[in-house]
Amino acid sequence: MIPVNVHTLAKHLVQKSKYLETAHDLLRDFTRHHRIQLSLELRKALDVVKRYLNEHSIEAKIYTFDPNVIKDSFITFGWELEKARIEIVGPEGTMSFSSDDTRLLAVAHSPSGIASGEITLMGKDQDLAGRIVIITENHRVNYLKAIERNASAVIFTRKTQDPGAFPYFGLFISKEILETKGIPAVSLPWAYSRRIIRSIKRGEKVNAIVEVKSRFVNEKVPALVAKVGDSDPNIMGFAHSCHPTPGAHDNGSGVAGLFLALLYLKDILMVHEIKGSFTAIFAPEYSGSLAYVIERQNDIRTMGVINLDMIGSTSIDDPIKVSHGWIRTPSYVEPSFYVAMRILESTPGSRLQRKGFKVTSYSSGSDHDIFNFYGVPSFHVFQGIDPYYHTSSDRLENVDMLLVRDIAIGTALLNVIVREDFIKDATRMYYEHLVLTSIGSSVENIIAYKELIQENKIPREPPEEYSPQENITGNPLLDKPLTMGVILERYGPEKYNAISTRFERREISDMLFYVLGHMRSGFNVKDIGRLGRIDLGISEEDVLTLLEVLDVT
Repeated sequence: MIPVNVHTLAKHLVQKSKYLETAHDLLRDFTRHHRIQLSLELRKALDVVKRYLNEHSIEAKIYTFDPNVIKDSFITFGWELEKARIEIVGPEGTMSFSSDDTRLLAVAHSPSGIASGEITLMGKDQDLAGRIVIITENHRVNYLKAIERNASAVIFTRKTQDPGAFPYFGLFISKEILETKGIPAVSLPWAYSRRIIRSIKRGEKVNAIVEVKSRFVNEKVPALVAKVGDSDPNIMGFAHSCHPTPGAHDNGSGVAGLFLALLYLKDILMVHEIKGSFTAIFAPEYSGSLAYVIERQNDIRTMGVINLDMIGSTSIDDPIKVSHGWIRTPSYVEPSFYVAMRILESTPGSRLQRKGFKVTSYSSGSDHDIFNFYGVPSFHVFQGIDPYYHTSSDRLENVDMLLVRDIAIGTALLNVIVREDFIKDATRMYYEHLVLTSIGSSVENIIAYKELIQENKIPREPPEEYSPQENITGNPLLDKPLTMGVILERYGPEKYNAISTRFERREISDMLFYVLGHMRSGFNVKDIGRLGRIDLGISEEDVLTLLEVLDVT
């Protein structure tokens, strides 16, 4: 076997750009499917990835899990769209759209139904009987209010950078409510919605016919798992595979990147003697990672998890970012990826030479949350939200395949770098740098960090492997993570609104996983405040406020 020179290997992989056309073809075939969570189309999309992996001699298996194992954390169920349409008649004339134009016309999880009537705006305490209400904010809560006020259908809309694009919405509320009380819901581009809203505010009548034909199906949670290498230690990679068609950047780009990483690493292992293995998981966001961790926790022994989500858009110039993992579970994997990215930044021909790369504070919103909650270190690699995020314009031509290639190379190379002798010293320096440059005061954070190490609450050196941690508190509320959809169902709209308004929505999402995940592992409020100041820029007071509104003791 040939000794490894990582710089030479990076240069070779960039210059050859092997498999790039194959990854593009995979992305084309993958994005044709309307990948709503637990839908038949999602399973077909995973079959596409499996076929491409098999064609390159990488074995892959699709596991399926009972959705009941995640029902306390995440609301999801099988749903299939057959057709949808809307016809609007107003002072500016008639316009109509159907699911033949885009399947995003139907809001995901909308029940079947047909309604006709006057379009109105959501106001306070009004009777909406027989009317079609247009909703511009707080969509799930207002959908429930529309049901209570006897509306016949709803139109969801929001401002998007591409005003002509159909925005993606999912209801993610109780299936029982949707089946017994639900009303049809469609989505409309802001370019058309704002004209309707202006007409209504001028006192002009706008009428519509809304029709959705859909069905709920009993599908399981799928996860496609592939592996290269056959020895320990193991590293894991994750890319969520759901979202409506086309969903190319979110998250076809992550799927293509993880696919490429497997192919590159397979080629590396054929030439270089490297111990270890890499397991790649393609599954629906949150539901897939959560079901996998719960059902296969006895099989998870890993150094850490890299999560690829929205890793290459031609529409933004943002650098590639790593949202670092929780400081309490350090890992050799994240610093190894950092080294790989720095090497690629200086490699001639790489896209990273122009785009750049940086490490950011912890941020939630993807499957790294699940692994971190259970004590398995995970970090999020992403470029950012582009103008076409969660819309019908998130198409294949907007994906930067060269940037996807670079992230895939970095993911493959981290499996090499993590075995290097220098990585222990590099890891210590990496985490000290994170603490120094975190959101809060660097002096206070350094003091807190060193105290936590001395108190054995942070390992002095990362362990060789992690497994999902048990809930040591005895509090059943901390068995599984909480998401905002479950809070809406469990606590009701009033508590949901109280939590949402107490914190910014993204911040509350960060804190839900972070605070409850640390509590289930035995950290007290003071320790969570000290760690949270480093990871999130939150305080002990913020932790207490969250626990108060959730009634957690």
